[in-house]
Amino acid sequence: VLRLPTIDDLNDLALIFGNPQVMKYLDINCQPLSREQTETALVSIIDGWKKNGFGRWMVVSKENNRTIGLAGFRKHEDIAELFYILDEPYW
Repeated sequence: VLRLPTIDDLNDLALIFGNPQVMKYLDINCQPLSREQTETALVSIIDGWKKNGFGRWMVVSKENNRTIGLAGFRKHEDIAELFYILDEPYW
């Protein structure tokens, strides 16, 4: 299930962004994020919808209603770029 992100997603997203195995595939030398860095990223993701008219959704498991990732579009060098990240157990 896809839904808009809220600040209440911070705990689940911090676990995902804090996992070195997940983060190593995002970019060269991408490191896990701290809870504070994840909060900054989440606020930016939420604000992206207002600024750009598009953004990323939370990916939620139908089975247990747990946030398992993030997917959608982000603005990169003035173009929309497809972005997704899933928690390691859901690969």
